[in-house]
Amino acid sequence: MIGTLIVTGASRGIGAAVARAAAAAGYAVAVNYATRAADAERVVAEIEAAGGTARAFAGDVSRESDVVALFDLATERLGPIAGLVNNAGITGGSSRVEDVTPETLERTFAINVTGS
Repeated sequence: MIGTLIVTGASRGIGAAVARAAAAAGYAVAVNYATRAADAERVVAEIEAAGGTARAFAGDVSRESDVVALFDLATERLGPIAGLVNNAGITGGSSRVEDVTPETLERTFAINVTGS
């Protein structure tokens, strides 16, 4: 094992593909998700079925306390952190500019900018 790689937003899409590739390359993978626990567990099961090591960790990257907990738990359960893939992101939906709410803007920036 090379070390532990944390992949945020790894329950599906690009994050899941990165998690699988990292495991195949020899990393233990911390599969982070915010709300899709079943999808994250499916990614973990796929990695383990292929002979890799992975664990799913809930955490919203827009919350500093969740990020700290993610790093602490991943280190405790998988070993020292060797890298991080900041993949989590949202679009904030689609609408006309004048219809974008401050809450949507704050959430989008919290996840896509501040979280990273």
